[in-house]
Amino acid sequence: MIAFGILFDLFPLLLVVGVAVFVMYSLGGMENVGKGTANIQAANELAQQENTTGSAEEALTGAGIGLIGAAQAGSGAAQAAVGILAGGATVFFIGPLIYVIGSFITSTIAYFFFTIWFFMKGVNIWSFGSVERMTVNVCTFVVEHVPILDLLPGITFMVWRHVEVSRIEDTLKENALRFSVAQKLQSVTRM
Repeated sequence: MIAFGILFDLFPLLLVVGVAVFVMYSLGGMENVGKGTANIQAANELAQQENTTGSAEEALTGAGIGLIGAAQAGSGAAQAAVGILAGGATVFFIGPLIYVIGSFITSTIAYFFFTIWFFMKGVNIWSFGSVERMTVNVCTFVVEHVPILDLLPGITFMVWRHVEVSRIEDTLKENALRFSVAQKLQSVTRM
Protein backbone atom coordinates (compact mmCIF):
# COMPACT_ATOMS: atom_id res chain seq x y z
CA MET A 1 0.00 0.00 0.00
CA ILE A 2 2.77 2.41 0.88
CA ALA A 3 4.43 1.85 -2.50
CA PHE A 4 1.19 2.97 -4.18
CA GLY A 5 1.13 6.00 -1.87
CA ILE A 6 4.64 6.93 -2.99
CA LEU A 7 3.59 6.48 -6.62
CA PHE A 8 0.62 8.80 -6.13
CA ASP A 9 2.90 11.38 -4.48
CA LEU A 10 5.43 11.24 -7.33
CA PHE A 11 2.94 11.26 -10.20
CA PRO A 12 2.55 15.06 -10.45
CA LEU A 13 6.33 15.49 -10.60
CA LEU A 14 6.56 12.83 -13.29
CA LEU A 15 3.82 14.66 -15.16
CA VAL A 16 5.82 17.90 -15.14
CA VAL A 17 8.96 16.09 -16.36
CA GLY A 18 6.91 14.49 -19.13
CA VAL A 19 5.53 17.88 -20.15
CA ALA A 20 9.05 19.34 -20.19
CA VAL A 21 10.31 16.58 -22.47
CA PHE A 22 7.25 16.91 -24.71
CA VAL A 23 7.68 20.68 -25.03
CA MET A 24 11.39 20.35 -25.81
CA TYR A 25 10.78 17.82 -28.55
CA SER A 26 7.72 19.56 -29.96
CA LEU A 27 9.68 22.78 -30.41
CA GLY A 28 12.34 20.85 -32.28
CA GLY A 29 15.19 21.79 -29.98
CA MET A 30 16.54 18.29 -29.63
CA GLU A 31 16.06 17.50 -33.31
CA ASN A 32 18.08 20.60 -34.30
CA VAL A 33 20.91 19.57 -31.99
CA GLY A 34 21.10 16.24 -33.84
CA LYS A 35 21.00 17.94 -37.25
CA GLY A 36 23.72 20.39 -36.22
CA THR A 37 25.96 17.59 -35.03
CA ALA A 38 25.43 15.65 -38.27
CA ASN A 39 26.21 18.77 -40.32
CA ILE A 40 29.44 19.39 -38.41
CA GLN A 41 30.51 15.79 -38.92
CA ALA A 42 29.75 15.86 -42.66
CA ALA A 43 31.56 19.17 -43.14
CA ASN A 44 34.63 17.90 -41.32
CA GLU A 45 34.72 14.73 -43.42
CA LEU A 46 34.48 16.69 -46.66
CA ALA A 47 37.07 19.26 -45.58
CA GLN A 48 39.54 16.58 -44.55
CA GLN A 49 39.42 14.61 -47.79
CA GLU A 50 42.75 14.41 -49.50
CA ASN A 51 43.58 16.82 -52.21
CA THR A 52 44.36 14.30 -54.98
CA THR A 53 45.77 16.65 -57.64
CA GLY A 54 47.04 19.32 -55.33
CA SER A 55 45.27 22.04 -57.26
CA ALA A 56 44.30 25.25 -55.59
CA GLU A 57 40.79 24.87 -56.94
CA GLU A 58 40.16 21.63 -55.01
CA ALA A 59 41.71 23.06 -51.86
CA LEU A 60 39.38 26.07 -52.04
CA THR A 61 36.39 23.82 -52.76
CA GLY A 62 37.19 21.68 -49.69
CA ALA A 63 37.61 24.77 -47.54
CA GLY A 64 34.37 26.22 -48.88
CA ILE A 65 32.48 23.04 -48.08
CA GLY A 66 33.98 23.10 -44.60
CA LEU A 67 32.82 26.68 -44.06
CA ILE A 68 29.31 25.93 -45.35
CA GLY A 69 29.07 22.89 -43.07
CA ALA A 70 30.26 24.96 -40.11
CA ALA A 71 27.71 27.68 -40.91
CA GLN A 72 24.92 25.13 -41.15
CA ALA A 73 26.06 23.57 -37.88
CA GLY A 74 26.07 27.00 -36.23
CA SER A 75 22.57 27.64 -37.58
CA GLY A 76 21.38 24.29 -36.23
CA ALA A 77 22.95 25.04 -32.85
CA ALA A 78 21.27 28.47 -32.78
CA GLN A 79 17.92 26.91 -33.63
CA ALA A 80 18.48 24.31 -30.93
CA ALA A 81 19.34 27.00 -28.37
CA VAL A 82 16.21 28.99 -29.24
CA GLY A 83 14.10 25.82 -29.04
CA ILE A 84 15.54 24.88 -25.68
CA LEU A 85 15.09 28.39 -24.26
CA ALA A 86 11.53 28.66 -25.56
CA GLY A 87 10.74 25.20 -24.26
CA GLY A 88 12.27 26.04 -20.89
CA ALA A 89 10.22 29.23 -20.67
CA THR A 90 7.07 27.36 -21.62
CA VAL A 91 7.73 24.68 -19.02
CA PHE A 92 8.57 27.36 -16.44
CA PHE A 93 5.20 29.06 -16.89
CA ILE A 94 2.99 26.07 -17.73
CA GLY A 95 4.78 23.51 -15.53
CA PRO A 96 3.49 24.82 -12.19
CA LEU A 97 -0.06 24.99 -13.55
CA ILE A 98 0.17 21.42 -14.79
CA TYR A 99 1.67 20.38 -11.45
CA VAL A 100 -1.19 21.93 -9.46
CA ILE A 101 -3.87 20.40 -11.70
CA GLY A 102 -2.08 17.03 -11.78
CA SER A 103 -1.63 17.07 -8.02
CA PHE A 104 -5.31 17.83 -7.43
CA ILE A 105 -6.47 15.07 -9.79
CA THR A 106 -3.93 12.60 -8.41
CA SER A 107 -4.81 13.24 -4.78
CA THR A 108 -8.52 12.92 -5.53
CA ILE A 109 -7.97 9.61 -7.31
CA ALA A 110 -5.69 8.49 -4.46
CA TYR A 111 -8.43 9.18 -1.88
CA PHE A 112 -10.92 7.09 -3.86
CA PHE A 113 -8.36 4.35 -4.49
CA PHE A 114 -7.28 4.00 -0.86
CA THR A 115 -10.83 4.38 0.49
CA ILE A 116 -11.88 1.40 -1.61
CA TRP A 117 -8.73 -0.57 -0.82
CA PHE A 118 -9.06 -0.06 2.95
CA PHE A 119 -12.79 -0.77 2.75
CA MET A 120 -12.03 -4.10 1.05
CA LYS A 121 -9.72 -4.86 4.01
CA GLY A 122 -12.57 -4.06 6.41
CA VAL A 123 -11.31 -0.63 7.50
CA ASN A 124 -13.32 2.56 7.21
CA ILE A 125 -10.78 5.40 6.96
CA TRP A 126 -13.56 8.01 7.01
CA SER A 127 -14.92 6.85 10.38
CA PHE A 128 -15.89 9.69 12.67
CA GLY A 129 -15.38 7.33 15.62
CA SER A 130 -11.60 7.61 15.36
CA VAL A 131 -10.22 11.07 16.03
CA GLU A 132 -6.80 10.06 14.75
CA ARG A 133 -8.19 8.86 11.40
CA MET A 134 -10.11 12.09 10.87
CA THR A 135 -7.08 14.18 11.87
CA VAL A 136 -4.89 12.28 9.40
CA ASN A 137 -7.49 12.73 6.63
CA VAL A 138 -7.94 16.45 7.24
CA CYS A 139 -4.19 17.13 7.50
CA THR A 140 -3.50 15.13 4.34
CA PHE A 141 -6.29 16.92 2.49
CA VAL A 142 -4.81 20.31 3.44
CA VAL A 143 -1.24 19.26 2.59
CA GLU A 144 -2.23 17.81 -0.78
CA HIS A 145 -4.31 20.81 -1.88
CA VAL A 146 -2.03 23.70 -0.89
CA PRO A 147 0.38 24.30 -3.81
CA ILE A 148 3.71 24.52 -1.94
CA LEU A 149 2.83 22.00 0.77
CA ASP A 150 1.80 19.37 -1.76
CA LEU A 151 5.48 18.68 -2.37
CA LEU A 152 5.40 16.83 0.95
CA PRO A 153 4.51 13.13 0.73
CA GLY A 154 1.02 13.55 2.21
CA ILE A 155 -0.61 10.54 0.59
CA THR A 156 2.21 8.24 1.66
CA PHE A 157 1.93 9.57 5.22
CA MET A 158 -1.85 9.06 5.14
CA VAL A 159 -1.53 5.44 4.04
CA TRP A 160 1.23 4.70 6.54
CA ARG A 161 -0.75 6.27 9.39
CA HIS A 162 -3.98 4.42 8.54
CA VAL A 163 -2.07 1.13 8.40
CA GLU A 164 -0.53 1.84 11.82
CA VAL A 165 -3.89 2.88 13.32
CA SER A 166 -5.46 -0.31 11.92
CA ARG A 167 -2.72 -2.39 13.53
CA ILE A 168 -3.24 -0.67 16.88
CA GLU A 169 -7.02 -1.12 16.65
CA ASP A 170 -6.57 -4.82 15.77
CA THR A 171 -4.24 -5.29 18.74
CA LEU A 172 -6.71 -3.56 21.07
CA LYS A 173 -9.60 -5.71 19.78
CA GLU A 174 -7.51 -8.85 20.18
CA ASN A 175 -6.53 -7.91 23.74
CA ALA A 176 -10.15 -7.08 24.61
CA LEU A 177 -11.26 -10.43 23.21
CA ARG A 178 -8.58 -12.27 25.20
CA PHE A 179 -9.59 -10.42 28.37
CA SER A 180 -13.27 -11.26 27.75
CA VAL A 181 -12.49 -14.94 27.19
CA ALA A 182 -10.25 -15.03 30.27
CA GLN A 183 -13.03 -13.50 32.39
CA LYS A 184 -15.56 -16.03 31.10
CA LEU A 185 -13.18 -18.90 31.78
CA GLN A 186 -12.62 -17.64 35.33
CA SER A 187 -16.34 -17.35 35.94
CA VAL A 188 -16.89 -20.88 34.61
CA THR A 189 -14.09 -22.39 36.73
CA ARG A 190 -15.40 -20.69 39.91
CA MET A 191 -18.76 -22.29 39.61
